[in-house]
Amino acid sequence: MSSITIADITAKPNSKTRGYLDIGEPEYNIPFVIINGANKGKTIAVLGGVHGTEHPGVEAIIRLTQTLDPAQLSGTVIAVPVVNTPQFLGHSQFTSPVDGLNLNSEFPGAPEGSLTQRIAHKVFTQIVSKCDTLIDCHGGDVDENINGFVVASSSGDPTLDRISLEMASCYDSGLVHVFPSEEKGMSNSAQRIYEIPCIQPEAGTPFPVREEAVQFHLDGIINVLRYFQMLPGEPKRYHQLVSPRRLKLFSEHNGIWESHCQLDQRVEKGETLGVVKNYFGDTIQTIHAPEAGIVSMMRCYYAVKLEELLLVVSTLA
Repeated sequence: MSSITIADITAKPNSKTRGYLDIGEPEYNIPFVIINGANKGKTIAVLGGVHGTEHPGVEAIIRLTQTLDPAQLSGTVIAVPVVNTPQFLGHSQFTSPVDGLNLNSEFPGAPEGSLTQRIAHKVFTQIVSKCDTLIDCHGGDVDENINGFVVASSSGDPTLDRISLEMASCYDSGLVHVFPSEEKGMSNSAQRIYEIPCIQPEAGTPFPVREEAVQFHLDGIINVLRYFQMLPGEPKRYHQLVSPRRLKLFSEHNGIWESHCQLDQRVEKGETLGVVKNYFGDTIQTIHAPEAGIVSMMRCYYAVKLEELLLVVSTLA
């Protein structure tokens, strides 16, 4: 096992160290932790807070860095608890309060670009480029609650695509969505750029950070480490429905959203899932399930605007 250096921080074998990526604005420098194992193995990047208000993945990565013992590790984990520090500190939805950009549309970034583009460039060139695989932890943003599912990546390379799906199967989820790695600016573009398998697990809501969502992320990461034989033990694998259709249901009015269903609930075609009311409490829109499926995302804000997303139903066939 050899030492590894990120920025100006070097981690010797069987050690744990931490530092920051300098992006030219000290209050927004990006924290990272290197857990360098006692034995040889793969190098994995684990990112959190690419969307800075998606908090369960952040908490899961912090717990990972605190509990993972390098003496038990074969290989290296490079963990970034909060990638998008401007959005994390600014509490803004999806986009940076500094430049208005969505970081998960800006990879691989630009060294002389705006703050978000510089963050993307630093993380890809100084961390992801050194790794054999990538886990990018996401979840519901400020108005969303998401059940646990995983986005696997498809780059057209049969081996990488297979490994991405097998990594996804390490998460306790019944659903896997496959996104092309050509999807503009997403972190899974690393599967095409660096030829490494990538996944994007999704779970939870930021307010409050629920324990089950944190554990979904943490248990999945540990399982992936076992899958790559970086930790002792056999990974637990889950049977999953791959590439279900995602049926998005939107508000047709400004008003008040009232949900009549629960996240992860199985619903039948035509079942009432919720209503939109006006400011006097009158129902002005009733939301029905277009097909049988599972409620995989739901709006958690009381107020709603015209054309805002209310629910996602993932089909079962």
